[in-house]
Amino acid sequence: AFCGSLRIRKLIFSPTSNLRSICKNAFSRAFIKEIYIPDSVEKIKKGGFNDMLDLKKVYISNNSKLKEIGESAFSHSRIKSFFVPKNVKKIGEDAFHCCSEIKTVDFDLNSQLKSINKYTFFFSSIEHITIPSKVKIIKSRAFAKCKNLKIIQFTNNAEIKTIEKEAFDESSLETIEIPPSITNLEEGCFFGAEKLKN
Repeated sequence: AFCGSLRIRKLIFSPTSNLRSICKNAFSRAFIKEIYIPDSVEKIKKGGFNDMLDLKKVYISNNSKLKEIGESAFSHSRIKSFFVPKNVKKIGEDAFHCCSEIKTVDFDLNSQLKSINKYTFFFSSIEHITIPSKVKIIKSRAFAKCKNLKIIQFTNNAEIKTIEKEAFDESSLETIEIPPSITNLEEGCFFGAEKLKN
């Protein structure tokens, strides 16, 4: 729809928008800097905002009905932060892959997210993150090559069971406190995390 758009810099939808879905590659390679996603949107499909090299800000409210963020939805964009509302149950592979300026991803305190998928934050510039309590698995290479990642935190009521192989491979992770719910740390899940202290 707006793929490769050169002139639009800011995209704002009506507060009464009934938009339900942002389709595959809808804004891919567009030069938009700011996007306000309507509360009515339930799904951002594969590549919805990928390769948007000018994209700095994505506004999502606490009242968002968003349930799914698709594969590569924001990959190769330059967003600096991102808020994941409570109804999101799935974040696809590579969703924030190669986001070179992202520092933080914040989750609603009542987040329903169940897993951190493969390559979700691969090669991004994320610095720290608190894993939502209902996440049960961090899949392989989810945070691999995150050279600015120093701290991973879990909530006191964490339900996480598994950290898969190479999940934090070659990251700059310095501190992680393994919660008591963990039952499976796969081979090499912290391989190459040379700065890990605790």
